[in-house]
Amino acid sequence: MIKKNARRRLCGIASWGLIPAIALLAAPAGARPVSETEAIEAALAQGDFAALGEAERAAAEARVRAIPRFDNPEASLSRESVSGSAGRETEWQAGVEQPIDISGQRSSLRQAARAEAQAVSAEVARRRQERIAETREAYAGCAASAEKVSIAERYAARLQGAERIVDLRTRAGDTASYDLRRLRVEARSAEAELRMAQGEVAAECTALARLTGITDARPSIAL
Repeated sequence: MIKKNARRRLCGIASWGLIPAIALLAAPAGARPVSETEAIEAALAQGDFAALGEAERAAAEARVRAIPRFDNPEASLSRESVSGSAGRETEWQAGVEQPIDISGQRSSLRQAARAEAQAVSAEVARRRQERIAETREAYAGCAASAEKVSIAERYAARLQGAERIVDLRTRAGDTASYDLRRLRVEARSAEAELRMAQGEVAAECTALARLTGITDARPSIAL
C-alpha cells in the first residue's frame, strides 16, 4: 500500500511539473518583442525586397533618360580651295546640324518609356502595400496564437492543480477513484491541446520572423 501511494505521489509530481516545462517552449529565450510599426518597417527594409523595388524603379527611369528629347546635334567641318586675286585661297566652313523629329517617333518612344516607368512605380507600390498587409496578418496571427497558448497553459495548470487535490482526497477515501481517472484524462487532453497550440505559435511566429528578418520576433502586445 505504501509503495502504491508513493507511485501515485510521484506520478502527481511528474504531471504537475509538466506544465512549466511545456510553457518554456511558447516563447524562445532570445525572443525579441516588436511593435506592429517596428515589424512593418523591418519588413519593408528587408534587403532583397527593398533592393528589388529600387532597382526596378531605377531601371525604368534610366530607360526614359536614354531617349532624349532631341537627337544629338552633328558638327561638320570642310575646306575648299578657290582662286582669287591674291592667288589660291583656302576657305573653311564649319556647321552644326540639329535633326528634328518631324514624325513624332521620338516623342512617342519617350511617352511609352514614361508610361512604363509609371507602371513599374505602381507595381512596386502595390507590392509594398501587399507586404504591409502580409506583415500585419503575420503579426496578428503570432499574437493570437501566443494568447491561445497562454489560455491553454492556464487551463492545463488548473486541471493539474485539481488533479493533485482529487488525488489526495481519493487516497484519503473522500472521493471515488473514477473521478480521479476522469480528471486525469481531461488533464492529459489539455496538455495535448497545449502542445498543439505551441506548434501553431511556432508556425505563425516563424512567418513574422521571415518577413521582418528578426529571429524569434514576438509581438509586444497582449491580446
